[in-house]
Order: sequence, then C-alpha cells, then structure tokens
Amino acid sequence: MQLKKLFLLFLGITMLVSCSLLFKEGFEVASWMPGENVQSNGSEVSVSITFSSEPDRQSVEENFVMFFDGEKINTSLSWDGNTLIISPYYPIERGHEYALVVKKTACNKNGVNLSNDFIGFFRTKFDTNRPAVIGSVPQNKAALQGKTDPVYIHFNKEVQLISAEDAIQIQPVIQGYWKHDSTSNRTLVFQPLESWKPDTVYRIAVTKSLKDVDGNTMGQDYRFEFTTTMNALPPTLTAIRRVYIENNVEKKANLNFGEAGASNQNIGLETGDGYEFEFSRPVNVFEVQRRIMFPQGSAFDCQTREPYAQIIQFKPRIKPEYSKLYFITIYPGIP
Repeated sequence: MQLKKLFLLFLGITMLVSCSLLFKEGFEVASWMPGENVQSNGSEVSVSITFSSEPDRQSVEENFVMFFDGEKINTSLSWDGNTLIISPYYPIERGHEYALVVKKTACNKNGVNLSNDFIGFFRTKFDTNRPAVIGSVPQNKAALQGKTDPVYIHFNKEVQLISAEDAIQIQPVIQGYWKHDSTSNRTLVFQPLESWKPDTVYRIAVTKSLKDVDGNTMGQDYRFEFTTTMNALPPTLTAIRRVYIENNVEKKANLNFGEAGASNQNIGLETGDGYEFEFSRPVNVFEVQRRIMFPQGSAFDCQTREPYAQIIQFKPRIKPEYSKLYFITIYPGIP
C-alpha cells in the first residue's frame, strides 16, 4: 500500500514536470525606447525594442518597419541579446512623429508569435528658441558701393525663405528677391533686380513675424540702414602687411608695394608668414582669392570668412622655399 502511494506521488510529479516542459514560453515586447513621450532633441534619441524571450532574429527583422510622419523609412538593424537596435538611415529630426511596428507574425526561437501587432509612437520636440539677426552686409550705417550689390542678413539659426518676402521690408522700395545663401540657410540674401539709387539711405526692417524652420518667430523687430554711393571708382589696395608670430604674440608689419614692375623689395620675411591685404572699401573676398597669385610652389588659404571685407588675411598651407626672391601679384578687376 505504501509503495502504491509513492508510485502515485511520483507519477503526479512526473506529469507536472512534463506539462511544464510542453508549455511554450510566451513572446511579447517587454520594453522599447524612447517610449511614448516627447523627446527633447532629435539627435539624442535612441531607438530599440526589447523582447520577453529570445527572438527569431530573421523573423523579427522581416516583420519590422519604421515610419516617419506616416512614410516608411529605411533603417539599419542590429542586436544586443533580446534587444533590437534600430538606426534610421537619416538622423532623427526635430518636430516629427515616428512609429515602430512589429507584426504579430514575428516569432521567438520556439516559433511562438506575438499575441498582437506591436505599434509604438513617439514625437520629437520642436526647437523653441527664437531666431535672431546676428549681423548684416553692409553693416548698420555702412556704405554699399556696387550698383547692384546684394544685401546679406545673418541669423543665429536656419530661417524660412518663404516668410522673408512678407517679413522683411526695404525702404525706399526696390525690385528684387530673397534667397538663401549658397553656403548656409542661416543667411538670407536680397538680390536687387535694378540699381540702388545713388546717395540714398536705405532702411531695412526685419519684422518679428520672420520664422525659422521650426516655425518660431523672431519676437521683436530688427532694423538697420545703409547708404549707397555714386563712387564708381574701383577699390584700391591701401596696405599689405606681414603677419607673424613673435614670442607667442601675433604681430603685423607694413610692407612696401607698388605697380607691377616697380622695385619694392622687402627683406626679413619668413616662409611661415601670413599676409594681410587692406583695401579702400569692402571688396568681394571670393574675387580677391581669384585675382591674387602667391609665390610659385606655395599655397595660401584665405582666413576671411565674410563674403565682403575691407581687410583680407591669408596663411600659408604650403610654405615657399627659403632664401629666394618671390613676388605676390594682385590682378585688376576686384569688385
């Protein structure tokens, strides 16, 4: 009798163990990042999905898709244990809605499918900082020399071109159009389609309604003015300076220069010296770079970043050879 009881007890234990072995482990999304909350900055968002049991990676990847404002986007997928790490081909952007989808046909290593489709939404914040003017060419109360020279307005962040037409006012009125600078959407350029009136004060008002790319307005107006001139004479070179370092201090020294063919030899220069060219008025920096020729075998990089400047500086990238006579030539036609 006692033996029979022991046998029945053993049989019961065996049945319980066998049932647990036959029961398949569940498969669900245990957690995901960044979660359903607004993220502070698009570039800082990490995206991943963690599963409750070891996934069939191929199955999950085949059943995964990511959306950007309702449009499917391409992603790069990698794994860290049970966690799928998602890297969109293009960086996460501010002010947009994203969705992660894993279809319920995705399964784990035991072939168990998700009970339901997984869908996770998250939205990145807009940048709420206001745009602001940080400079202009010409500067406030400066002179604009060329008859059809453009006007540049620099901002602290990228601004909407479409809002410029209504938000920026020029008096007296002149025909022209606004565009982004070719190098940065932080700069608006007004290109006149007719000549500026000579000897005239022009006033430009950048009103507070101007918007950045996130839709933020300036919040307050910015105003500046400039004067046109009838001076049709081309700019002149007024000084050339040697720029050098002595005792860890930058120093400058004027150099002799003159018309081509004139004898204006300078001595005591070093191969590592930079050079500074000063003109009678602001000139086109790009055109200066085109029209200046440094010693053969050398190469000098322009250090001036503004499109127009009165003083333009160069530093050597490839130094000229030591103990030789060299010439620096500036060709005419600089506007």
